[in-house]
Amino acid sequence: MDEKMKRLIFETMSEVFETMFFVFLEPLRSVPADCNVQTPKPYVAAQVEFFCDSTGFVRIYFPLVLAQNITSNFLGVDASEIDLKRIKDAMGETVNMVMGSLLGKLDPHGQCTLGIPETAEIPLLTLKTIVDNPKTCLFNTEHGLLLTVFGERSGK
Repeated sequence: MDEKMKRLIFETMSEVFETMFFVFLEPLRSVPADCNVQTPKPYVAAQVEFFCDSTGFVRIYFPLVLAQNITSNFLGVDASEIDLKRIKDAMGETVNMVMGSLLGKLDPHGQCTLGIPETAEIPLLTLKTIVDNPKTCLFNTEHGLLLTVFGERSGK
């Protein structure tokens, strides 16, 4: 992924997270030295496909505690009222907002469309393989490492 695209992704995600969830993202070029990507941690993954000249997807890996915080902020409810279903719904909406905002910048004529978001709880996710993917954008948050992966699928 070229630097211009990474910069656009960083800007878009920061805008969405700050405006909608009051969460501040720090774009990273590499994993911080104090972050162990070999130790499994609880995460929630949310993914949405997009359909343009080519078909692709974006998948965001949220540390579970960050997903809980986003859900609480987004829904305006106390953290004690949040269950896994609400978290997964909110993370699906988050990936949808991020990709919708990004497509609005990349496709001003509205030729691209989005699929239905999918989410999954990943009780123990090892980040090493994801971090090493060149199509991964990394963000530091007060609740851990947030990862965004872009992928392509063949066909429309």
